[in-house]
Amino acid sequence: FIAFLKGSAKGFPKRIKRFASDGKRAVACDRTAVQFGGHQVHHNAGFTGACFDKLPDNLLQVPVGRRALQLIGFGVAALAFLAVAAFYGPLLSYGLVLFLPLYASTFFFMNFGPNTTTFVLPSEVYPTQFRSTGHGLSAAAGKTGAAVATFLFLPLQILYGLPFMLALLGAFCLLGFVVTAVLTPETSGRTLEEA
Repeated sequence: FIAFLKGSAKGFPKRIKRFASDGKRAVACDRTAVQFGGHQVHHNAGFTGACFDKLPDNLLQVPVGRRALQLIGFGVAALAFLAVAAFYGPLLSYGLVLFLPLYASTFFFMNFGPNTTTFVLPSEVYPTQFRSTGHGLSAAAGKTGAAVATFLFLPLQILYGLPFMLALLGAFCLLGFVVTAVLTPETSGRTLEEA
């Protein structure tokens, strides 16, 4: 596992240095990349961050609680998305030094809480006799939302621009925060029958 992480991250600093001084040159590489305002940001950074978040996430689920992790994840990701959207131009004018850590934090905190807890909570929150059906419906709803967002992202980005889309992602994170705060019970420390 550690060898895999080292292998995926070791070439990343070299790729960042390969950007042209104006930040517009695309970098050819064998990894998946995303284009942001002329900057190519490699998914390697987000993927490596997502891998590193699993250890604290798994260690904190019981002492902190699943609901709290989901609230932290949605809350910090919302703030990061909204900050990137609000300061998109100035962040890119300073290069990737300011943009990349803030953008990478969205990956970390979405994976830190909501990515894991949305799979764990449905398996605990429904009554025993409906648990598998409820978990299946929750999974289907999540996948439907992901599919709709995937298909709508590019057309909406073309119409409204990337800062608008980042702000929209931040708004959905805030909505997730509110729904979690109002409707989601804490299941950590309870038996499946109690939850």
